[in-house]
Amino acid sequence: MMKKQTGSYILTPKSIVGGHAIINVENRDDNECFKWAITSAIYPEKIGHQRLNQRMREDAKNFDWTGIHFPPSSEHIDIFEENNPYAINVLVLWHDGKVYSVRLSKKYDSQVIYLLILYDKGKDIEHYCWVKDINKLLTNQITRHCGKSYYCSRCLTSFISKKSLDKHLQLCGIICRHEFANFKIECDICKKECHHGWQEMSCRDCKAEKAEKKKAQS
Repeated sequence: MMKKQTGSYILTPKSIVGGHAIINVENRDDNECFKWAITSAIYPEKIGHQRLNQRMREDAKNFDWTGIHFPPSSEHIDIFEENNPYAINVLVLWHDGKVYSVRLSKKYDSQVIYLLILYDKGKDIEHYCWVKDINKLLTNQITRHCGKSYYCSRCLTSFISKKSLDKHLQLCGIICRHEFANFKIECDICKKECHHGWQEMSCRDCKAEKAEKKKAQS
C-alpha cells in the first residue's frame, strides 16, 4: 500500500519538467516547501538535489525563520526578507500553463531568489520550488528568439538585449505595481485595479489620456 502524502509536494508538471529550470524538493511529510526552496537556492546540491535530506535540514538552520508560519503568506515572506539578506521574487505556474509574476521584492541591494509556485486546484495545495534558470523557464512561453533573452522581473516581458531591458525598466519601475493575490495590477495612473494582460504597464485608457495631456502641454 502506498503511503498517503501529508506534505505539500506537487510533481513537476510535464510542461516544464523537460526544461530543467526548477529545483522541486520532495517534501512529502511537511508543508515547509518555502523553506526547502530557499535552502536549495543558497545551498545547491550536485547529487540528489531534489530530495529532502539531512544535509538540507542542517543548511536550513543557517537562515532566520523567526515569525515564519508554513505555508507562508505574503506577510511572512516580508518577514523573511527583513531577517535575512535575500530578496524573494515569486512566480506562479497557473492553470493556463503560463507563468505569472505575483510578488516582486522591494529589496534592491540583496541577492535575488526566484521561487515558482505550483498549484494543485483539486487538493487546494500550493508548493514552492526554486527557479534555478529563469531564462529556461520563460523562453518557450514568451519568445521564439533563439539567442539569449533578458527578462523584466516585474512584468516578465522579454528583450533581446540588456540595453532594451534597461530602457524598459525606467518606465516599468514607475507605473507597474503587481499585487500578490488575484493576479491583478494596480495602474498608478488611475489608481484602479486593471484586469489587462501581465505584459501591459497601465490601462490603455490611462495611456491614451496621459499621451493627450502631454501633447496639449507641448
